[in-house]
Amino acid sequence: MKLNEVTSTYRKLAGFAGKKFPVKISYAISKNLKKLEKEMELIEKGRMEILEQFAEKTEDGQLKIEDDRYILGDKEQDFQKEYMEYLETETDVDLYKVPIAELDKMEDVRYSVLSPDEITNLMDILEDEEEVPEETA
Repeated sequence: MKLNEVTSTYRKLAGFAGKKFPVKISYAISKNLKKLEKEMELIEKGRMEILEQFAEKTEDGQLKIEDDRYILGDKEQDFQKEYMEYLETETDVDLYKVPIAELDKMEDVRYSVLSPDEITNLMDILEDEEEVPEETA
């Protein structure tokens, strides 16, 4: 999984806060968010290291911020290029997946109704039954 996919998947799953799901789907969302949060912290640390290289600095060496944005001046394109390359870095994140059949339980009135877009956002953590490895005793 690339860092940009980590970011995208984290945002998709975080968007489900407040939705009611069957317990297995809720567990998968929570477990994966926890895994991805650690990666997101590392991604942000890397972004800040890149900003240190390209952002303008104050007299005391702090990064200049204006209107809640770091000032990059004529180095903005260089920063964007470096950051985009960084986001293409592969990382080892194994998402916890649940059988796609768990979505069938969403028909129960106790659970939130999902739009097609929301179902698409869950696809990273769903898999067909034949793909799910059987648990050994």
